[in-house]
Amino acid sequence: MNARILYVDASGRSWRSAQDALADGYDVIDVPPDELGARLTVQDYAAVLLDLDLDLITSQGKALQAPIRVPRVPSPVVLVTRNARECSDDDLRQHGADCAILKPATLAQVTLAITEWHLRR
Repeated sequence: MNARILYVDASGRSWRSAQDALADGYDVIDVPPDELGARLTVQDYAAVLLDLDLDLITSQGKALQAPIRVPRVPSPVVLVTRNARECSDDDLRQHGADCAILKPATLAQVTLAITEWHLRR
């Protein structure tokens, strides 16, 4: 049995490809943004992946509005975005995230993010 990951996709378009990419290591559970809080209180997960469209970040680097915010959980919260290199620590904190990885998420990226989170604790 694989460890479980909650996958929150704000646009609803990327969950299936993430599920395919991570299937060898994780069971990826699709969670609508409005159900995230309830799911986090019910079960333990290896990580929470937030697939957010960060095109809202302006060219001047102004902080984006946080449409989804993850409460503090005892698991890594990983922001998955095409703009991972542009994410500042402030951007991550706005979403309750611990780190950001480039989209599309791969098994190696997710496993590394989870491992690094555990090593920092």
